[in-house]
Amino acid sequence: MIKYLVGDPRFKTIPKSTRKLVITWARKEFKNLSLMYDVGARVPKPIAQYENVLVMEFLGEDGVRAPLLKEVTLESNEYEEIFYELIEDVRKIYRYAGLVHGDLSEYNVMIYRGKPYIIDVSQAVKTTHPNSYDLLVRDIGNLVRFFRSVGVNTPEVNELFEYIIGEKLGELSEG
Repeated sequence: MIKYLVGDPRFKTIPKSTRKLVITWARKEFKNLSLMYDVGARVPKPIAQYENVLVMEFLGEDGVRAPLLKEVTLESNEYEEIFYELIEDVRKIYRYAGLVHGDLSEYNVMIYRGKPYIIDVSQAVKTTHPNSYDLLVRDIGNLVRFFRSVGVNTPEVNELFEYIIGEKLGELSEG
């Protein structure tokens, strides 16, 4: 937890007690989720945070959570659509919320009603964090690796990186 808090200007002091650290972590996840939600990224709607409890929208049906991206089998065109939707959300999160997820992979995306939802955002860091570029490259690399493994012809990581941070405007081309 500490490596994701150090360098984040929103958390100037890092608590020494485990209890306070867990409360800070929940507060950080709520702030990250709220920023992402407010810029239109597809994430669960944040509802409230108190102490170490975070309340957010439930993604699922009849008390059963929606499956993770890793757990679903889709058609090729569905995987491709989800890939590009995720890239657009990563771009919104970076450019408009000023955050990098930091641990994005097929294990932190749920598929709910045919759409991808990014989850587990507690470790997200501000784009000003000293490790933000490295974390963004890792996030993009994880998505590219997974989607290529299911047959999606993706752009290269460096092209996606440039697109997300705004260095290259326009359409993405398939790799």
